[in-house]
Amino acid sequence: MDACKLQLLMAAVWLVVVLGLVQAVLAQPPEQLQNNGSIDSPLCSLARRSLLTQEEFESLHEEREPVIIAVPLELNAAFRSLTTKERLVKDYGEKSLVLSTANTNSYAKRRMTLKQYTAQIVDRPTTLSDRGDSTFYHFGDNDHTSFQALFATYVLPPWHATNTTAPHPSLSFGFAGHGSGVPLHTHGAVFAEVLHGRKVVPFSVLCLLTLVSFCNLAPTKRWFLYPPSYTPLFDPNETTLSTLNIGEFVVFMSTFL
Repeated sequence: MDACKLQLLMAAVWLVVVLGLVQAVLAQPPEQLQNNGSIDSPLCSLARRSLLTQEEFESLHEEREPVIIAVPLELNAAFRSLTTKERLVKDYGEKSLVLSTANTNSYAKRRMTLKQYTAQIVDRPTTLSDRGDSTFYHFGDNDHTSFQALFATYVLPPWHATNTTAPHPSLSFGFAGHGSGVPLHTHGAVFAEVLHGRKVVPFSVLCLLTLVSFCNLAPTKRWFLYPPSYTPLFDPNETTLSTLNIGEFVVFMSTFL
């Protein structure tokens, strides 16, 4: 039995042991979600809403369910024009970036200029045979001093989470080549906007504790997100397919993966 299969088997064992420890955070129980197709549909399973008021946002989202929110494209038209690949190379090509490996536990870091990163990594799409621990991408670890003028042009959405003690949101910016996403991982609540292209976002979860045993070397080609108490019926081309377009946010809570 190879190492990846052994890790998957260990993950399955952990899943059985710890499923009872994780509480659901959705308003609807998993069986209702399965029956109405909102999770297992081959189409996008997330609710899509237009620009919300703060009251609507709190009612729809906070600690209940993930959602895709569309905002007017003109909201960040200026920032979008400044973050094309050509413009970034022109304005910030000699600035240093911190790159991370695309495996679940991203330990390896390296530095290179934005111009080098674009030419050597972004313009070379990953393949199915590429390993996550040798795939580098730029997301987070931002230099807010060197890129202050750029980040200052970003317009925040008109709503915010109220269940946090943070006085201000922490902006994180990144761009990478095709297929360079990170496998299963956890983090806090997310407000993620697509500025260029499209982001395929399949959503699913096994369970928090299975991550330590899950095979985590292959870069993820898609995201997936599920509530903690629900075991996904996973098919990479059907049950997880969701797409974010330009001007759309995906918003989900810290209890999701």
